[in-house]
Amino acid sequence: MNTKLQPKASIPEQMQKLKQLNAKLEAMHAQEKISAEDYQRKKQEIAKRFKQLKQLKQREQTTQTTQTEQPSREKSVAKTASDSRPKIVKKKASVSPYETPKASLKKDKLSDRVYEEYELWNPNAAASWCVLFSPIFGAWLQAINWEELGEHERAKASKMWVYLTPIITIIGLIFDINIGLIVLLAWYFTEGNKQAKYLKENDIDYIKKPWGKVLGIATLGLFVFYGLLVVIFAAIA
Repeated sequence: MNTKLQPKASIPEQMQKLKQLNAKLEAMHAQEKISAEDYQRKKQEIAKRFKQLKQLKQREQTTQTTQTEQPSREKSVAKTASDSRPKIVKKKASVSPYETPKASLKKDKLSDRVYEEYELWNPNAAASWCVLFSPIFGAWLQAINWEELGEHERAKASKMWVYLTPIITIIGLIFDINIGLIVLLAWYFTEGNKQAKYLKENDIDYIKKPWGKVLGIATLGLFVFYGLLVVIFAAIA
């Protein structure tokens, strides 16, 4: 029985298959058809393989550029040498009006980025703004980022800080204890710095969301929060 060897898929084809596999994995995770451990493991494998293919593609492009430049240099040297020789004028071949024109082939190039469609707030900037707006601000934005990345369990963990921070802050104020800085540091070192590490380790590129609208909402929320605290303590006193 004769068997034909299938040709090895090209790098763009392999990259396209990885994109399809990543989309399928996201769908399985959303439908809870795969455990969190398997989901994380497969996601990291896809990102690692895509990074390898990206490096291979860059090497091929560098090699092709070098090979293209070499004949160009040789032609340039040959042209310089031929310029000193007597020129022979050749009759230009006539082009038949009935000749079929040759098609101009153009090769489409796939994008090198797997997660180019993601739109996220910079997690490091979100953490920095927490100095003014408390961990509620950074935890909420990072939770939205996690949802965009398909990390629903991590989004839930981030939202927990949105609910815990005001409760802990109010308890501290009741007992006249300033624990704002403690809460901020606790959030950052347990949850706030994980997203930036995740993006870096998985080599994820993203479109940065603007800050104007969310900063305006956060400022308004800050005034409302302190206004409520004034009303509450005035009622207690």
